[in-house]
Amino acid sequence: MRRVPIVVRENKRIDNPEDRRMSSSVANGKKQSWWSLVVWLVFPLVCLTSCSMEDVRDACCESVVLQYRYISKGKDMYAQFVHTERRFLFDSNGKFMYEVPVDSTHRPIVRLRRLPKGTYSMLTIGNRTEKGSYLDAMKPGITSLQEITLALGRRTADQQAFANAEELFWNLRTFDARCKQTCTYLCDMANLHCYLHVKIGWEGDLPLGSDRYTLELSKLLPRYRMEINPKYTLEVKGKAPNGADRNEPTPNYSVHHYPYAPAPHDAVVRTVNSLRGRELFYEVRTLRYLNEAIPTLQVWHDGVQLFKRPIDLTPIFKDWGWYPNLNPEQVYRIELRILKSGQVEVKPWVSGSVLDWEDGGNFGG
Repeated sequence: MRRVPIVVRENKRIDNPEDRRMSSSVANGKKQSWWSLVVWLVFPLVCLTSCSMEDVRDACCESVVLQYRYISKGKDMYAQFVHTERRFLFDSNGKFMYEVPVDSTHRPIVRLRRLPKGTYSMLTIGNRTEKGSYLDAMKPGITSLQEITLALGRRTADQQAFANAEELFWNLRTFDARCKQTCTYLCDMANLHCYLHVKIGWEGDLPLGSDRYTLELSKLLPRYRMEINPKYTLEVKGKAPNGADRNEPTPNYSVHHYPYAPAPHDAVVRTVNSLRGRELFYEVRTLRYLNEAIPTLQVWHDGVQLFKRPIDLTPIFKDWGWYPNLNPEQVYRIELRILKSGQVEVKPWVSGSVLDWEDGGNFGG
């Protein structure tokens, strides 16, 4: 606070009683003016410093505070993984109310003021673009949360398949607004995408023709329904306190929830690449795999399938102990080696164990 300089002046002696009364009155007036000045200088400072808009623990300002994070390998990596977000508020009946603007200076923190007392839900979707992923349009007071789907959106040039998915994240948080209280809720973002890195090589001669090859994954999830599937929850950091709700995150406990993935799982994603020497390298991004929805793999060259039947990755994942439902971050690396005999050797990329695949769909020893 800026200090106001005080000037002390030496007063002349006053002998007249009337003059003394007048002097006392003037002095009292000056004293009251001085205290009024102090009050008006100090009061605004108290008001400005007692409620911090950035401190989510602040209990002075009546509001609801949602604090978002993304826990990866035990650390909050929200800023590194979630680059954009959109947030949609729903009432206690699951009806859409309005989209909540994002404060670009404090993206992980949302403060909602003047909400009537009640229960609400906030749907947050990270990294989605209009061209990359489909999201149902929402109408205030009409659209229900259970109706909203998030789906693959970007198509290949020939419109026959989907291109790589976006690096999507989400959170659905139910919370209460209470009168004359500031309530803070932690919100754990979960990722909704999967990476499959594929390396392909040949033991013998390369096929004649161009150096362009298309990798195709089929039997994939095409969409999500934006409600929490209670059967699909992963604890990613710490343990819930004894007797506490396992669905409720704390500073030392993080839990990721995932949405429903309605059948059929019939999406096809294709990506094209060129030979690098005698090898092909692909990074295919899709929606998440499920234990019951692991894709099949095919390679196309000059309009012809390289394998008579697609390679079903389900038994291969199972043999390697790769269970997607247990992985909060799905990043898989596989290597295919096409042998002179026509068999395809499939193994984890840069790992040990080997599985043989006979062209036509049978495992070989």
